[in-house]
Amino acid sequence: MARGVRAARRCARASRIAGWTRTTLTSSRSCREANGNPGRLHELLAGAVQQRSRQRIARSVEGSQAARAELAALRSDVAQGIRGLRRGRALAAAVPGTSRGDGTSGCPYLGLEPYQPADAELFHGRDRVVEHLVARVADTSLIAVVGASGSGKSSLVRAGLLAALAAGCLPDSASWPQIVVTPADPLPVVTSGPAVVVVDQFEQAWVMHDDAARLRYVDTVVALADAGCRVVLTLRADHVDRCSSHPRLRDLIADGTVLLGPLSSMELTEVIIGPAELVGCEVEPALVDRILDDVRGLTAPLPLVSTALAETWEHAAADA
Repeated sequence: MARGVRAARRCARASRIAGWTRTTLTSSRSCREANGNPGRLHELLAGAVQQRSRQRIARSVEGSQAARAELAALRSDVAQGIRGLRRGRALAAAVPGTSRGDGTSGCPYLGLEPYQPADAELFHGRDRVVEHLVARVADTSLIAVVGASGSGKSSLVRAGLLAALAAGCLPDSASWPQIVVTPADPLPVVTSGPAVVVVDQFEQAWVMHDDAARLRYVDTVVALADAGCRVVLTLRADHVDRCSSHPRLRDLIADGTVLLGPLSSMELTEVIIGPAELVGCEVEPALVDRILDDVRGLTAPLPLVSTALAETWEHAAADA
């Protein structure tokens, strides 16, 4: 009798250690199979814990894969809807029988200046990324647009994303306040309602602030995202590792990164000919081919291309 009581106590103690009170392999069954042997009992309970954990993992993995596929499909649907909306508006603006320009307008190329929301019509080459960004804003509190220096991150966010939101590409987004700052500026205080807060050149937070001030600054950025704002950071790719020191920011960036790659030849061609067509001019195919050949292989050709196009336009205007 005493031996049975001691075995039951060992069984209960082992069950508590293993963290099991209800399992497919019950503690009483484990006790019977262990026959009063504590080592065997621990072995049985450990096996039961692992078996149940594997089953839980398998169910969760299957569910997460399905959820991820569904989320990707929904984002794709949003992006396609945005594409159709933007094309419809472009068609509505192109009235048949009228010219979009006579070639006498000012230079449609901005050189090294970033494009602003007001320059949205001149901004070309990143349509698919803009659509993807708008779709991500719909369900993501913080987005980090990450790319090499000179890849056009600021112009993408300002003339692409912000212009699309202001045009109402998402429900009610035309009424959302838009605030654009850099780390040299104070962050806004948003009291209520959705707002889009862009922190351009976020890597400058490590230049503009000492450790204590930077921690307060990053805490405020995170608080804006957690409070319901849509926070958009532009961040140089070679500075991403600095964000890992802040746990919450690290998690948000891991979930919300949009990596901006180099422009394809087709996208770069749009960058070259699109602004000229907008003001009623054409770019000679030979010039397009020459530019594409000159920048082929460059990681971030936009500054060079934009500067060359602006200078070419000015020289052509001076010779006219």
